[in-house]
Amino acid sequence: MKFDYIIGNPPYQDISKNSKGRKLYLFITEKMINKFNEEMIFLTPKQISNIKKKRFELSKLNNVKFIDFDVDKYFNVGVEIILFQLTNYKVDKIKIKENNNIYYSKLPLKKDEIIPTIMFNKIKDLGSKQEDKLFIGDVTSNGNEDENGKYKIIINYIKNKIRYTNVKPKLYKKKKVVIHMGKVYNENNFLISYDDYGQYQNMIDLTNYNEDDINNLKLFLFHPIVTNLVKKFRIFYGTGFNNIIYFFRKYNKNKLNNYIKNNKLDDFIIDYFKLNKEELNYLFSNDIKLKSKNIKDEKKNRSKETGEIFTPKELVNYMLDLIEYKWDKSKTFLDPTCGNGNILVEIAKRGEDPKNIFGVDLFEDNIIECKNRLKKIYLEHKYDIDYINKYLDKNIKVENALEFDYNFNQKLELF
Repeated sequence: MKFDYIIGNPPYQDISKNSKGRKLYLFITEKMINKFNEEMIFLTPKQISNIKKKRFELSKLNNVKFIDFDVDKYFNVGVEIILFQLTNYKVDKIKIKENNNIYYSKLPLKKDEIIPTIMFNKIKDLGSKQEDKLFIGDVTSNGNEDENGKYKIIINYIKNKIRYTNVKPKLYKKKKVVIHMGKVYNENNFLISYDDYGQYQNMIDLTNYNEDDINNLKLFLFHPIVTNLVKKFRIFYGTGFNNIIYFFRKYNKNKLNNYIKNNKLDDFIIDYFKLNKEELNYLFSNDIKLKSKNIKDEKKNRSKETGEIFTPKELVNYMLDLIEYKWDKSKTFLDPTCGNGNILVEIAKRGEDPKNIFGVDLFEDNIIECKNRLKKIYLEHKYDIDYINKYLDKNIKVENALEFDYNFNQKLELF
């Protein structure tokens, strides 16, 4: 079943037992992309604009538009939040010009975001060719716990977690540098080993490196300019990973050695990343911080486990104003994680018929409250009580947003 408009604020991260911290908003967004006819409007962590998956890469969709809004006005959470709108038509990118650099973005950028956005995208462009990359990310397989697997790989050298796989690692038994992508980027996160490693550990093949080359590599990787670059990338994009190093390029070892001998490593790095004065100033500034570092526990304990965050009324109406609709009771609306109904209630207040409103939530108490709120509105709008109950019972359900097939025509299961 498809819906004309899908509007929601999906839970951010599942940190319940055995969930492995999966990003619920990503999976729910991916599932909803093929279920709307007109538009889809979601609030999610900003990180979704950078996540790359085989089937789903939001920032590359030609029908996505990122909406600028005042996050701090509505939320106090520990991640950067964005509002995006998917449509059934192509959306033009925003052209940004800073000095001689031109960058096209779908994200509306504030003034202090222009320099880092251009800089990080320039670095990504410089290191975009696979054959030029300095680091190798061995994501061939994380294996399994089958002792009969031919190859042993370490999937987390910090915790020494072992898996076995029948897929030969890319740098099998070669001398290599290993840097864990999720750990603090400093000299302690620099391991030289002959062992083989899996996902989240990027490696450099040291086969043709002598001891001086390795020492110079370390000086390069952990120079203040480079460490600040990695740190600023993590803060700016709100990611827990050192992903920018994946775009570092191979370099001429003799050239690096000469620069270091002449005490000009700074010059080598500035030329390597093509950094200008404004970008260097940004890297050594202290004014780029996460807008909020603490998640307030103002909700029930389950908010910590499900990332359940309710959408304020004012923001809901801002989202609804984005859609071009005459509110003539001709379109269907879905909130796949409706909670206690904040979004659906505002849709109802605009006069939408109960037969056109659909909602799903994991928790029964949320669904009961949502139905009661909607029922009160529709009674005020003079709808027949039997008509109201018929469609609220049919369309507002206790279901898992990731597992439900969104076929609301199935027989109702009473609470």
